Amino acid sequence: MASGGGKYAQRWERGFAALCNFHRRKGHCCPPQRHLERKYNLGSWVIVQRYRKDDLSVERKKRLDRIGFVWNWRDFVWERGFAALLKFKQREERRDAAEKEAASRRATDDQVLEDSERLIAAWNER
Repeated sequence: MASGGGKYAQRWERGFAALCNFHRRKGHCCPPQRHLERKYNLGSWVIVQRYRKDDLSVERKKRLDRIGFVWNWRDFVWERGFAALLKFKQREERRDAAEKEAASRRATDDQVLEDSERLIAAWNER
């Protein structure tokens, strides 16, 4: 896919502009396959860019790379899932730590109460 002038260049620029809009809104460059961006079939356009990667000009590849174009969607999906798993793990570890700390405080409070009751009972027995 050459980057010369004409209607193909205009089509490519329209797809790139749609991808930039999508990226600004969603924070990534991996729209679903059938995604429409302002009536433009962006999902298909992205698939074509991946398929024709070796035919794209260096300039177009660089432009896509600068906005974070996803060349391998499977890796993208895997990385996002893994990041979500790490976030979940960290949240659960913090929750577990907080629960253990609360249990420890309750045990300490129970021990203080028992010690106080023993001291009061011993004082009353005198």
